[in-house]
Amino acid sequence: LPGLRRPRGVPVLRGHRARREGRDVTASQPSAWSTRVEHVDLAPLLLFAFRYALGRRSTAPSTVADLLARYGSVLSTPQRQSIVRDIDQAMAAGWAGDDCDREVWRKVAKKMGGSP
Repeated sequence: LPGLRRPRGVPVLRGHRARREGRDVTASQPSAWSTRVEHVDLAPLLLFAFRYALGRRSTAPSTVADLLARYGSVLSTPQRQSIVRDIDQAMAAGWAGDDCDREVWRKVAKKMGGSP
């Protein structure tokens, strides 16, 4: 980002050097550069990601399904119901993606409290 500078004394490990030393590449970045996402902000992000991924034929459905499985507890009951309703509508309309994507969405709907 423009204007951000690495503080003195903070080593920068990139690529193979970081992996060789057994360190996560991002672990060398100062914590002041990271951003914590609060639960109240996470729910809309999950919904936006879900609506983007629904109907896609890419890695987006499985990636978003994993995020929903991990962080779905921050969603309210109406938000969960909205996800299930959107999945049901996409399945009925035939635009929920390929067979593998539809299977992912079936699992998400079941986990969110919908019918299998």
